[in-house]
Amino acid sequence: MSVNVKDPQFGAKGDGSVDDSVAIQNAINYASSLSANPFAKYSATVYFPAGYYLISNSINITNKIGVWLVGDGGSYLNTVILGNTGSRPIFDFSGSSHSGCENFTFLNTGTPTASTSSVGVQFALTSTGGLNCGIRRCYFQLVDYPAANGGFGSIGILNVRSEEFYIHDCVVRTNTPLILSARSDISVIGATYTVSSAYQTVTSGLGSMGSPRLMALHFNRLRNASQPWYSSIRII
Repeated sequence: MSVNVKDPQFGAKGDGSVDDSVAIQNAINYASSLSANPFAKYSATVYFPAGYYLISNSINITNKIGVWLVGDGGSYLNTVILGNTGSRPIFDFSGSSHSGCENFTFLNTGTPTASTSSVGVQFALTSTGGLNCGIRRCYFQLVDYPAANGGFGSIGILNVRSEEFYIHDCVVRTNTPLILSARSDISVIGATYTVSSAYQTVTSGLGSMGSPRLMALHFNRLRNASQPWYSSIRII
């Protein structure tokens, strides 16, 4: 069962100029109300045809079960998400289980400003969920923004205690490509950042992340000379 964000009842344009935030959110909300399996809480897949989708509000896929977002993969024609969500993640999966995304290119818009997206995709544990989520075949390129996120700069993929998490076949070009953290308050030399969600309360305190599975990844760290401690993967 698939829900297309460009269906007339949702109306996403994918032209790179019209803000598609509301249309995409409505499609996800509708998919979440459907059950693809009468014996389990799995919802419909949300499909994004090839195009450029401008996003000004963090897309809320929080506290869901079995919601999977799918773009069109391809070398020349694919699904591009243009993020203009500020410090909020472009896709927020906090508290979701058995959910994730594949076949997307994540970019942000223009030079660093307060509205430029500085986090690509976020997963986190909440009081209601955060298990068996993942991301496959995605490409991230967020601009060099070393002052963002408490000094971590632009972050491609962020996970706080979402257990049994996996990443397969992704390329990430950001200041900090990947953070896997066992706590929401993250601190290293030169950077301090507390992870939050606009839609849910991220579980605080120290805890387990289970066994993350990382396969076929390429991280290209955008390094700023004033922050030589940057590393491609932060496991905290």
